[in-house]
Amino acid sequence: QGASWFCGGLRTTQIYMNHPMVRRAMGATERSEWRFEQEDLVWKCDNDDEVARRDNYTSRTCNISDFRPMIKEVAAQVPFLVYSGDVDAQLPHTASEWWTSHLGFRQVKKWHPWQSAGSYVGGYTTVYEHGFTFATVKGAGHMVPQYRPLAALELVKSF
Repeated sequence: QGASWFCGGLRTTQIYMNHPMVRRAMGATERSEWRFEQEDLVWKCDNDDEVARRDNYTSRTCNISDFRPMIKEVAAQVPFLVYSGDVDAQLPHTASEWWTSHLGFRQVKKWHPWQSAGSYVGGYTTVYEHGFTFATVKGAGHMVPQYRPLAALELVKSF
């Protein structure tokens, strides 16, 4: 089963990827056209429970790469922010919270609210050693800057 919601729209992405300036930057030939293949968007993975998370990296039905070791290596050297909208129906913040809390970094500041617009709760955040931070943005879906642009900007600026 394919996904038709691909993070903001298939048509918009296709227009962007076929823009002459973008095509030149990618070194695409003039005769080719970038387009989605339905099989590119098939998602057979699940993050609902521990068994599903384990199977994501070991099963034949869910063949995805595990980027967590690379993220851990980079995050041990430079500050790193991972954020999720708390009403994201595509990648729930609980899945992001789970993998960020299982990287092995020591927690230095427990789950706490962060402020948006001076006094409103913009979401919640947990800070780990090395400046590795997980945050949620209240009321935001999968495309956080699209749903909560000011809160997203405040979060990134305060990071």
